[in-house]
Amino acid sequence: MPAYQPEKLCPDCGSVLPRSAFYKKGKSKKDGKSYLTTRCKKCHKEWRKTENREYERKAIRRWRASNRERWNAYMRQWRKVHPGSDDYRKETYRQFNSRKGRGRIPREVWEQTLKAFDYSCAYCGTTDAPLCVDHFIPQSRDGDSSIANLVPACKSCNSTKNNRLPEDFLSLDDYSRVVKVLQTLMA
Repeated sequence: MPAYQPEKLCPDCGSVLPRSAFYKKGKSKKDGKSYLTTRCKKCHKEWRKTENREYERKAIRRWRASNRERWNAYMRQWRKVHPGSDDYRKETYRQFNSRKGRGRIPREVWEQTLKAFDYSCAYCGTTDAPLCVDHFIPQSRDGDSSIANLVPACKSCNSTKNNRLPEDFLSLDDYSRVVKVLQTLMA
C-alpha cells in the first residue's frame, strides 16, 4: 500500500502541488479513502471550459430529459424567485424573429394558401393527412413568412424536406408546379 503523499503531480501543467490544489473526486467504497482528480484545480477548470464542454452539454441535456419533471419544478421555483428574468431573452427572440420576417401567420393568409393548393399537400398532393405550414425556402436559409414562401405540407413531407431547399427536395416538374401556384398567390 503506497504511503500518504502530501503533494501530487498535475500531468497537464507538470507542477507538483499540495493535495489541497486538487478537487476531491469521491470516496472509495472499499476503504473509505478520498480520491482526488488527476488535474489540479486550475487545469481542471481549463479542461472543463475547452475539451469537455460539448460532453458536459450533452450530459446536462440527457439529465434534463430523464429528469424532466424535476427540472421543470426547479425552473418554476426559480422563475418565482426571479420574476422577469427571462423577459429580456423573450424580447430579444421576438425582435430577432420580427427582423427575419418570422412570427405568427394570419389565419386569412393560411386559408388563402390552402385554397390555392386545393387543400392538399404541396409536395405529394395528399388530402388525407392533416396539413401544416411549411416554408418553401426554409427559414434557416433566410426564407421569410410571406405568402410567397408558405405552402401546405403533410407532416411526412414536411419532416422529409427538413431544411433542404426545394430544388434539392422536389423533382423539376413538382418544383415548377409549386412555383406556379405561389406566383398566382402573389398576383
